[in-house]
Amino acid sequence: MAPVLTFAYPGDLDTLTGGYLYDKHIIHELENLGWTVKRLSLGDAFPFSDAAALAAAADQLAIVPADSLLVIDGLALGAIGPLAKVFARRTGAAVTGCASAPISRGFVALVHHPLGLESGLSPEQSTALLASEAQALAHARHVIVNSPTTAATLESLFAIGPDRVSVVVPGTERPALDTQASHNDGEVSCREHSASPILLSVGSIIARKGYDVLVQALASLQTLDWELRIVGDPDRDPIVFEALTTQITRLGMSDRIRLLGALEPSALEHQYAQADLFVLASHYEGYGMAYAQAIARGLPVIGTTGGATAQTVAPGTGILVEPGDVESLSKAIAQLLSHPEQRQKIAQASRKHAHELPSWIESARRFSESLIKSDTQPAAPDPAQTCSH
Repeated sequence: MAPVLTFAYPGDLDTLTGGYLYDKHIIHELENLGWTVKRLSLGDAFPFSDAAALAAAADQLAIVPADSLLVIDGLALGAIGPLAKVFARRTGAAVTGCASAPISRGFVALVHHPLGLESGLSPEQSTALLASEAQALAHARHVIVNSPTTAATLESLFAIGPDRVSVVVPGTERPALDTQASHNDGEVSCREHSASPILLSVGSIIARKGYDVLVQALASLQTLDWELRIVGDPDRDPIVFEALTTQITRLGMSDRIRLLGALEPSALEHQYAQADLFVLASHYEGYGMAYAQAIARGLPVIGTTGGATAQTVAPGTGILVEPGDVESLSKAIAQLLSHPEQRQKIAQASRKHAHELPSWIESARRFSESLIKSDTQPAAPDPAQTCSH
């Protein structure tokens, strides 16, 4: 009998962001591995939900059938907070079918990065989200994270030890790797080119992605030849998007910076094919899927050391600077724009490293193993019954 999983998430699973793409790919590959996966949307109100929306989500999770494992995406779970106890004591037979009596099934948390570390939050919002996330994760039977950095962050912030955490890094589409293998390894690239070198940046237009830092860094490079294309959802934070468009206009770069919005995979693939350089000035990344996708396509990368990026961007595949360091970012971009031979050398390193990145089926196998392991572990201690001495 196929193991059954209910995968709960906020909003629309087809949203074109890294977290949702992770969820969607993992679900698809788990089904290919024989799992029956039931998709459960908890509504659009996260992470800043009112009490009624939170209670409704908790009620939905509490009635998930006992024969199903339950995974909850952290974007929703972190906001649910203490209400997690409502569905933390679900019972049923173990997924392996070896248990002689019902066991506590609880739920597995999937954390891409702590909600309270999102850029652009007020101190009060950050504190409230971190407190809520701590309460929710305290009830989790097991936690799956997307990088060793996220695992270490959860241990530091919430005292969640390694025995309760599994790391499942995102996969990378292998067709892109195969395409890059056909590129010329000499000085001349087979990429499509416009009249100017194309810089590509991919990620939702939110404060954490640091687009204001990138635009400011490019402002001092207007004597060089380049074009920047930004691919990302402009609706996630309208205030940040408006500020970005105002900044671009004020600096006189509207003719050199194109805001393309969120793109479907085929259209995004076309942008990767045309790009000469990938650059993203994120303040923090739980993993940095966009960086990995760029490396998989043989692009030289410029990024920051924020969060897990230094793990994702392997040595030799790019240049990393401190988050928010406009001057260093500007120098790194100028260096690679002015030295195409260095770009080519880094591109070769990216193509070589690309074959070491996991595929989505490999990541899904690891995810599956983590779920089965979690279903045989003792349940998380009830925080309400934990005594202090």
